[in-house]
Amino acid sequence: MARTFQRLTHPKPAIMVFLMLMLFALSLSNAQPSAFGQASSVNLALNKLVTASSNETASLTPNLAVDGNGGTRWSSAWSDSQWIRVDLGASYTINRVVLRWEAAYGRGYQVQLSADGSTWATLYTTSTSDGGVDDLSGLSGSGRYLRIYGTARATQWGYSLWEIEAYGATTATPTSLPTSTPVTTPTSGTNVAAGKPVSGSTTISNPARITDGDKNTANYAGIDLGPRWVQIDLGQSYSLNRVRLWHYFGDGRSYRDVIVQLSNSADFSTRTTVFNNDANNSAGQGAGSQVEYAETSAGREITFAAVSARYLRLWTNGSSVNTYNHYVEVEAYAGTATPTPTTPTPITPTPPPATAKVVGGYWPFWPEAPVRIRDVHPGYNLIYLFSARPVGGSPGTTGAVYWSTPGDGRGAATNLNADIQYARTVQGRKIILSVGGAGWGMSFPNRSHSTNFVNSIVAIYNQLGGFDGLDWNTFEADQAPDTEEMIWISLELKRRYPGFLITAPPAPWNARDKEFCRIMVQRGAMDYAAPQYYDGPNLANPDYVVSSINEWVGLVGADHLVVGFGINPGVTNYMTVEQAISAWNQVEANHPTIRGGFVWQIHTDEPQGWVFPLRLGPLIMQ
Repeated sequence: MARTFQRLTHPKPAIMVFLMLMLFALSLSNAQPSAFGQASSVNLALNKLVTASSNETASLTPNLAVDGNGGTRWSSAWSDSQWIRVDLGASYTINRVVLRWEAAYGRGYQVQLSADGSTWATLYTTSTSDGGVDDLSGLSGSGRYLRIYGTARATQWGYSLWEIEAYGATTATPTSLPTSTPVTTPTSGTNVAAGKPVSGSTTISNPARITDGDKNTANYAGIDLGPRWVQIDLGQSYSLNRVRLWHYFGDGRSYRDVIVQLSNSADFSTRTTVFNNDANNSAGQGAGSQVEYAETSAGREITFAAVSARYLRLWTNGSSVNTYNHYVEVEAYAGTATPTPTTPTPITPTPPPATAKVVGGYWPFWPEAPVRIRDVHPGYNLIYLFSARPVGGSPGTTGAVYWSTPGDGRGAATNLNADIQYARTVQGRKIILSVGGAGWGMSFPNRSHSTNFVNSIVAIYNQLGGFDGLDWNTFEADQAPDTEEMIWISLELKRRYPGFLITAPPAPWNARDKEFCRIMVQRGAMDYAAPQYYDGPNLANPDYVVSSINEWVGLVGADHLVVGFGINPGVTNYMTVEQAISAWNQVEANHPTIRGGFVWQIHTDEPQGWVFPLRLGPLIMQ
């Protein structure tokens, strides 16, 4: 609903503003460079990976609360028990958090830390905040994940933050700089960068040190303040699938805006980006979605699908200590000198057995008190998490996506990770992450966007503890699918996670969607299509469903087809359960190997008494 009123900035008393400005000025004049294990003046939350329980709109996303821009903000749904979580990228001892509230602030909230993103310790709690800027100093706690958990809103709106800042130090114990640090070299593959020539965008001091094999932290090459790049000529093309790099790691600093690119041309006119944590695009190579990482003697290992390349280029833009760039060593691994295509070999999915039927449902993010995953009716054997959305809004600015969980009224958000894994391992269900939907189309104009997408899915996979597949819902809102890139993405995810399912809920009448699904199935990049028969004129008519499914079977085959039902009596363009049963019985009679059915949506099925799993489920599974 559009608002017809204006929010007013919540003022602090003038004397408090004056004192805060004076203290801030004094802190700047007394600031000293941070040392390993000491408090840092660096905002550890800046441009880090961030998720939230909800967004008010698709344009008020959680990443806007850590982008360093005081004019952009995250805003939650209009309910209590909302949260925003920042992955700091490494474990830190936090001693100060600054919250810059918009007019919709939290009167009650908690500041929490976690080592694993599941178990939380509270550093600070209040029920009397007056908004504005909350500068919380004197905190003491350690963790990788920082969460602001809202318990009581001060207004009728949600919780809205212009910016979150976090300050502290790495939790590792300071040590003297090593004279030599042993590093285990992988036994498989060959480091084809060893001894190879190094060039750069500017003068490099001691460039040969980057490929000389000496990983003593004091044996570094220095480059001017960034953003700058160094480049290694491998001498010939190799099928590369892994890069390892060491910056100056003697004091645990984090290196910023790290980009790793591969190319067969020395000028990188065509290139493949395999890693990018330059969230604000300072290097002009595209905004990345990976998080910053703290340097250690183990180095940073980056793995990726095999890419044929002769040249390796690495960008950096200073570190958490200063603006200069350093490298101790860079390694690149390959099997043979025979170039391989960047597109993976198509995988032909094994036709499912007749009993491998889908009884699925969508579990959306917006309910305040959704049913917990583990408490979804046991008749559902597949649950779609709806949904991950594009960074920057549709069609996406980087190719990356983020995931926000729903409200926590029944503990669905608090117990999400544990419930997902319980559903998978104990209940035997499949959990699939849906991407897009509700108007969030996505574009993949190049391999860089596709790589960013894969990396963000991997990050969400790790965040949730694992899931079983990806549901392509990104060609909505008249967004034409970038089919070749989506094939590459799908096959890459299948390569990384054996048994990973790829699905899509196309519009049943749309010629573009039909061709997309046909090609995806033909190329082995999609396990099944699930046309959705609701939300449109006559789509929920059983006769139309039966006729349309006949056409879809001709496109992708019955064993690659699931029927999407909308069951909600009294709602226009939705079925009654009796109509759904009639449609299913006719479809299955025509096509006995049909893969199954799903319902939109679980949280409207529950108050109906679970009619989909109780009445259609047995028919589907028989």
